[in-house]
Order: sequence, then structure tokens, then C-alpha cells
Amino acid sequence: MKFVGVVFSAAFLMAVGGAHKLEYKSTGPTPVHYRYHSSMETVQTVNGQKIKVTLVSSQTLSMTSAKADSVLVFSVTVDTAENKITLPGGKTEKVPSITIGKVVRTRLLPNGEELSSEWADTQFAKSSAASLNNIGGFFFRLPSTSADVGATWTEDKSDTTGAPGTGEDGSIVIAGKIHYKLTEMEDVGGVSCARIEFTGKYTMTGSLIIQANYVSAEGTGTITGSFLFDCAGGKVMKSVGASTQNFTMSTAGENGMSIPMSQKIKYDVSLVK
Repeated sequence: MKFVGVVFSAAFLMAVGGAHKLEYKSTGPTPVHYRYHSSMETVQTVNGQKIKVTLVSSQTLSMTSAKADSVLVFSVTVDTAENKITLPGGKTEKVPSITIGKVVRTRLLPNGEELSSEWADTQFAKSSAASLNNIGGFFFRLPSTSADVGATWTEDKSDTTGAPGTGEDGSIVIAGKIHYKLTEMEDVGGVSCARIEFTGKYTMTGSLIIQANYVSAEGTGTITGSFLFDCAGGKVMKSVGASTQNFTMSTAGENGMSIPMSQKIKYDVSLVK
């Protein structure tokens, strides 16, 4: 899954009976707006020394959508972005954003099954920088049938980072299973929403070309979070998530080395009204 607030009026728990049909719907050409905040902490161990780098990003995003037959096409544009990186030693610097004005187009079925997701700018999409700017938190698998509180379902998820298809930078394949549960119905500012929680585990395998060196990578990770889904409007109102991953980057040859790494990622996406 591709890993991205609003002040809501008080949320009142509702003892609502009956099943709910949850599916994504087109909101049309008029944009809906979101705020996205994420943080990523990376720690690698080199020669016994731990090196930590933290990247914090805040963005505003706008989304339009259309429907062609049974397929929904969502276009998410990065309107503003501010990135700050904290380097080893504690120095913090601003990092210019190359994603402002860029558009991610995602095609999916009403149940949230993703058919494709890619940057509209094909040149940018081929760059390794694009793989570091995944925008997620909008699209999740929904139950295939009407569901009541307590319903559970699963999703087999596969994603690729790096620059797949270019033959230059390699790619890392991420595969796993996500478990969902509809835990309760909530009234959020007069909007009936399903609160859905999720957890998952995944593996990572592949290779990259870094500074002309062939590097293989493998590891495991976990993900957890929740989202509020607007039952009538067919869109995510808010989502939060966190993931942890531990992997090893290895180089072969006479001077080969193995570098253990860990990452912790958190994100918060909120609809702006």
C-alpha cells in the first residue's frame, strides 16, 4: 500500500444496527482537499555505529475523480509541501519539494481494489525520487458485501518501490496481507462514518543500484492504523497509520558488506472542509 489535520466536531458513538454497503464513489471534477503529515525515521548501523536520519513532511493535496464504466480514476495533486530532514548530530534542514504540482493518478474498483497508481509526469515517474514520495492513506480495500459492526476481511497486498521497468535503479517488491475490521459507526460533523482498523505484515525483497554498486535487500515489516469512511459520500474522511520495517542491505564481492537498517513511518491524512 502506498504510504501521507482536520478539526472534527465531537464524534458521538452510534448504536446503529444493520449492514452498510461501503464503496468508493466519484466526487467529480470539483476538488476535495486534504492535509497530509508524515514522518520517517531511518536508522542504519555501519561499523557498529548507529546513524539516524528523520524526514518530516507536511503537504496539502487536492483530489478530483471520474468514473469510466466500473473503474474510478482519482487524481491527487500536491498543492503545497514542506519537508524537514534531521541529520546525524541533530542538525535540521529544509528540503526543497520536487512534487509540488505533480499529479498521482490511481485507478481502482469501487471496493478499493487498486488497478494502477502512477505519477502523471512520466519523466518524474521514472526517477528514483518519485519512489520516495508515495502518497497514500486514501484508498483501502473495502468488504465485498454489505458489512455490519464486527465484520472482518483481508487483502493480499503487493507494491514496488524504486524505479521498476527502467533497468537502471532496480526495485524492491513488498508483499503481505492486511486484516481489516469494522469496529464501530461514528457521526462526524453530521456525516455517518465507518471506523475501520487494520493490521498487517509484509516482506521485502529485491535489489537497487546505489552509487554504481549493486545492493540486495531483504526484510520484514508490520503496519497498523485506522480510517474513517464516509458511507454516503464514498470517500476517506481521515486515516492514520504507522509501519515498522527491519531489513538488511548487502553488497557482494571482495569488499562486500552488510548494513542492517530499520525504519519507522507514521502518517496522518485528514479531509479539509
